[in-house]
Amino acid sequence: MLPKSVGRQGGLVSTEAAFLTSLTRHLPKLVLIGILWAAGACGAAAQASPLTAEQTAELYYRAWLNYDRASTLRLQREWGASKGRVNYIDLKRTADPIGWTLKHAMSRPPAGSSNEQLKLFARLMVEASKRVRCQAKAADIGAQLPTGSHLARVELACAVPDAVPGLRQLRARAGANEIGGADSMPSATMLRGMIDAFAAAPLTRQVATEIVLTGDADKRVWRAGPTELGVERVSTDLSRQIVQAGFLQ
Repeated sequence: MLPKSVGRQGGLVSTEAAFLTSLTRHLPKLVLIGILWAAGACGAAAQASPLTAEQTAELYYRAWLNYDRASTLRLQREWGASKGRVNYIDLKRTADPIGWTLKHAMSRPPAGSSNEQLKLFARLMVEASKRVRCQAKAADIGAQLPTGSHLARVELACAVPDAVPGLRQLRARAGANEIGGADSMPSATMLRGMIDAFAAAPLTRQVATEIVLTGDADKRVWRAGPTELGVERVSTDLSRQIVQAGFLQ
């Protein structure tokens, strides 16, 4: 039975107005409650869905080879932010990939290299690596170890830019003093052309690699290592293409 106040049109309007006024007054609280509820639901879903060994492997390769910040943060949440862990991924790699490469991968540059050449070569390494795409195959999970942990071996198929044809065309137009050697960098002009060659190259070159992961007793958290990581096979292939095209010999 409806309240008496809604029996007449004026009472109905008055009741609706009161309801709308109350709703408007409490709307911010209702919105906040909705947001908190949604956030809690998402958080619970995330906690209930741990990463598989295959997902961990792909995230690790995207974090390392593609300098992908989202993948790095996801692994950091999964593993914890302990800087003492051997396979902890430095967030500075994603914030400043070129600066990180200059510091950690090019600590002993060839004598006589200019700052421009060094930065361009670091950019070449970073831009070529960012284009790589790796997909994990089914993990091979071994029996439980005496420590209670599990080891998993995950194979990955990586599509790599095939820049050799473009690099060879660039090499054919270069002078002898522009291509670099065992103790010298290619010229700045050549390095810019090499960056463009990798950017335009199709992802038709295939590199097979694998990573070893360590899982906890219930196989809910997988961490990279302790042995084979496999990313160096991809990086080596990118460097090999430069030499195959006639540079740095």
